[in-house]
Amino acid sequence: NVSVKEYTSADMDVTRATDATRVDENGLIEVVLANVPRIDYTVGVKGGCPHILAEPQRTNIAQYSEQLDVAPNVIDNANYTSNFYVSPNGLTTAPKFEETTANDRHGFYQYQTVTSNSYTVSIYTKQINRRYICLQSDLTSINQFTFFDLQLGTVVSEGTGWTATIDSVGSNGWYRLVATCTAVAGSRYSIWGGSVDGLSNTYVGDGSLFTFWGLQIEAGSYATSYIPTSGSTVTRNQDIFTRDGIGSLINSTEGVLFVEMAALHTPNTNSEYLTISDGTYNANSIMIQLRSGTNQFAVWAYSGGVTQVAEIITLTDITDFNKIAI
Repeated sequence: NVSVKEYTSADMDVTRATDATRVDENGLIEVVLANVPRIDYTVGVKGGCPHILAEPQRTNIAQYSEQLDVAPNVIDNANYTSNFYVSPNGLTTAPKFEETTANDRHGFYQYQTVTSNSYTVSIYTKQINRRYICLQSDLTSINQFTFFDLQLGTVVSEGTGWTATIDSVGSNGWYRLVATCTAVAGSRYSIWGGSVDGLSNTYVGDGSLFTFWGLQIEAGSYATSYIPTSGSTVTRNQDIFTRDGIGSLINSTEGVLFVEMAALHTPNTNSEYLTISDGTYNANSIMIQLRSGTNQFAVWAYSGGVTQVAEIITLTDITDFNKIAI
């Protein structure tokens, strides 16, 4: 009997000291105020089914996520027109890129100082003329290329050391392109642009049009919800859900713990946990563990420091919804 609602009172407290975004029921990205839960309808993540969005703290280090002609963004052999296309937030804020006739790259790039960590680069785009989009980057310290096909909505190829996805956003042809790698510390570039064949991002331009919006570069092994920036880095705080005063509702000797859940991603390097406990790690607790690098979850139950349950279950896809009863 725990409820989480967007804008009305409920019996679970939500804490997040910053604004955040979600994809609403119309497929549009919207800002949600601090300490308000987010009911997200992202199609590519959960098939469009609404779900509570609970995310860790993340920082978008790309200082201008939408004004892609403002430093540190640099336009690359293209004519740039601001506020030309309707963007994924439903407003006319996405720019137009028009290729020059140079035999070179066509798009934009920026340099960012990164640490030795997992990083995820993402951007929104839709097919105007160019079918293929390229991300060229040396975040791994080696120049690598990742190509996306906007006509089929697929990843064509990934650079060595990179993993990539492409997810549909809304109903107006927009995609979010995502690529993740383990970065080597230093000043590193990310270059976004068109491609004529999905094999190279260098070609003679012919005036073809394309668009980008919502650049995000975040330390982490997967992409989180869009964090808008306009002149500085922006941090979105972690979502924390709590409920006090439920001791009288729980049978202390027996009962069923039930959860219907889906992971936002397959954990890459660290396992993730959903836990009920008396504040101790393995004295009196029940833990559901999403195991790193696998489609497995584990269930652990401890009482008085003694293991009562230790089960590992393999799933077809941990990002699908599963019903778990303990």
